[in-house]
Amino acid sequence: MDSGAASKRPASYATCGRHEAMLAEELSCSGTVTHIRRAPMRHVFRYRVWMLYMRLGPDGAGPALWPRLLASSDKGHLMSEDGVRSKLDAAGFAESEVASMDLFALTQPRSLGFSFNPVNFYFCLAGERLAALLLDVNNTPWDERHCYVLLPAEGDEGANDASFRFAKRFHVSPFLPMDGRYTLHLKASGDALRIAMRFDGGTAPFSACLSLKTRPLARSEVVRSALRQPAQGVLTLARIYWQAGRLFLKRAPFHAHPAKRRAMTPLRTSATRAADAAAVTRNGSTRRPGERGS
Repeated sequence: MDSGAASKRPASYATCGRHEAMLAEELSCSGTVTHIRRAPMRHVFRYRVWMLYMRLGPDGAGPALWPRLLASSDKGHLMSEDGVRSKLDAAGFAESEVASMDLFALTQPRSLGFSFNPVNFYFCLAGERLAALLLDVNNTPWDERHCYVLLPAEGDEGANDASFRFAKRFHVSPFLPMDGRYTLHLKASGDALRIAMRFDGGTAPFSACLSLKTRPLARSEVVRSALRQPAQGVLTLARIYWQAGRLFLKRAPFHAHPAKRRAMTPLRTSATRAADAAAVTRNGSTRRPGERGS
């Protein structure tokens, strides 16, 4: 690991706005998730969603506030505190900086014994700044996971927001190509949290937006939200297949899983695969652990 990597970041790295005011406390978040596909055919859907923003502990997010029925922390669902710190360490952060960060997870809680999250967000706060954002992505039906480690874009000096640009490295939807880039915009202001993402992949532009209203996390708020949206994990999974079926009927272009395509091409060496697995996304480019920017 390059212990000096953190010192090479631009000055704007420390100016990611008022995240510290809202994102330094645990929150209950309710709102909507919207997906918009503009080509080759238009396809739009919007669903209500309820999420928890919680401080990470050794075994995941702290479950003491709500009953086991709604627990958000179970092995394999959320990364542990040590798991997130190991990702930051591999990304080239100084060991002392990683140790001092406050880590929070934004996730859908487990409901009625079942959990499914297409993506978990991990907010890594260093003092009054957002040092990094981790996206832990789950695909269906392959049940694979991939973690993007993102830093705010260079020159991002917005008062209330941060932007991230990175290449696609993980197959999620068979209706989107692998070749393309994401732009993610995060804005935290007052009692609102908004995460908007755009994918540019040739002729397949796609955008998604998570728009949330936040409240301080309390047992009464958790119970009230759980009663309004029971079995959310089951519904999330069912909706994924429902929307995939709609796209299939609309004859959206189909992109096979890379593993199936790879079976038709020369296999890559295990060393190459291991190097790819260790790669992390920083400021829109892929670097190996310990590498510095130019």
